[in-house]
Amino acid sequence: MGFFLRSILLFRSLPSFLSFCCYALHRPVLCLNKGRLREKLNETQNAVFSQGHRDGESGDHLLPSAAKRIHCSRAGAARGRRAPLFPPRTKGAKMAAAAGSGGAAAASVLSRSRFRGCLLGALLGDCLGGGFEAFETVNLAELLRFVRSLQPPEKERPAQDRLAPEVNHKTSSPARQEGECEDLHQEQGGYTDPHREDLGIHFYSDDTAMTHSIVRSLLAKQDFDEVDMAKRFAEEYKKDPDRTYGASVITVFKKLLRPKCRDVFEPARQQFNGKGSYGNGGAMRVAGISLAYSNVQDVKKFAKLSAELTHSNSLGYNGAILQALAVHYALQSVELNREKFVEQLIGHMEEVEADDKSVADARMLGYEELPYSKRLKKIKEFLEQSTVSKSDVVSELGNDIAALRSVPTAIYSFLRCMESHPDIPEDFNSLQRTIVYCISLGGDTDTIATMAGAIAGAYYGEEQVPRSWKYSCESFEETEKLADSLYELYCQRI
Repeated sequence: MGFFLRSILLFRSLPSFLSFCCYALHRPVLCLNKGRLREKLNETQNAVFSQGHRDGESGDHLLPSAAKRIHCSRAGAARGRRAPLFPPRTKGAKMAAAAGSGGAAAASVLSRSRFRGCLLGALLGDCLGGGFEAFETVNLAELLRFVRSLQPPEKERPAQDRLAPEVNHKTSSPARQEGECEDLHQEQGGYTDPHREDLGIHFYSDDTAMTHSIVRSLLAKQDFDEVDMAKRFAEEYKKDPDRTYGASVITVFKKLLRPKCRDVFEPARQQFNGKGSYGNGGAMRVAGISLAYSNVQDVKKFAKLSAELTHSNSLGYNGAILQALAVHYALQSVELNREKFVEQLIGHMEEVEADDKSVADARMLGYEELPYSKRLKKIKEFLEQSTVSKSDVVSELGNDIAALRSVPTAIYSFLRCMESHPDIPEDFNSLQRTIVYCISLGGDTDTIATMAGAIAGAYYGEEQVPRSWKYSCESFEETEKLADSLYELYCQRI
């Protein structure tokens, strides 16, 4: 009883404490739902690699549809090298050439706001999309009520007045199975801000955890270091495993943690009988690469390497390359032309997908050659139409956790929501529209929204990040600090 009374005092009100209890009971369900969705992809990949396909048939029929589940919202109680396309951004897109001649101008073009916008947009998509994940369909009215309910704290207290992480009390469940969630509170970021009366803090997933690991590695090493990055991935999982990591990547992390591990790429290459994963895990976390490197060839090179630490199938790491390129060109753009933006991506991806491994992997999975390029061309077709149904978007571009069926969807969502959408209120800005639209598609809502949010945030900047949304997300202050540090690193290199 004493602990009960102290807990109520800690949360400052009985309703807040009860909200905490409700979330503590439901969070394992949320985590398991995402785990099951990823387990379904693992089963699909095993089926694809072991059985092959009928002639002329793609692997789409084997990909998991978004499984319907009991709704437990996280609201309140829950949780060939080409010249840069845009002339005003030319110096920023060619950092190496700009060094020593015009570098200051390049630095002035890219603002701190865009770096913050990119990482905060990714955070918003992850945290707010998580409560709707794995729905085959999402009720738009319910989604709009959810985002409308997000409120900033009445009083923004300085960090030193907030509850310190060491005060957090973890609630653990006995004898949990691997991959299940036992913790409500996390060491990093946590919801435990005592002046937030409704406890409406939405937790981030492995999407943000791994994004932050990439950024921290880039900052610590001042460059790309695959050994350090792999170590950070694995150690972050070991420290905080309850971020809905998939079972297959957990296997990779455990191998990376072994003292005998000498080649950090080998555990990923061993996945699925040596075929590797084609999931979207490499793409969901790649935004930091685009913020650290201005040269587009560096962006492509290091996006691929960062993804190959966990996803060695070309359909996995090519998705990371495409996502990194989208963030890169959004960051470099002043007045973005949608048609030219897509054409630039197509030009890069036709080159990327022409190598022997990409051709072989696509053929093995039953896809036509250049599958990403083909989907980018479909995006062009959609953008030329006045209206495109969500069912058509999901059918043609996808909404699941395969990179090929989620990265193009995120890019389309960003480009579509540059203009108003009849289903989304006019008072929502473009970044908000993008995230709401992604979530409304159902499926892997948090990852598609985190990728689209990163692209949109890189283009629109921090100014379009609503305070109420930002303050509703776990670890937003840490995200801002990481973005600021990346911006300083970027400017130092010019």
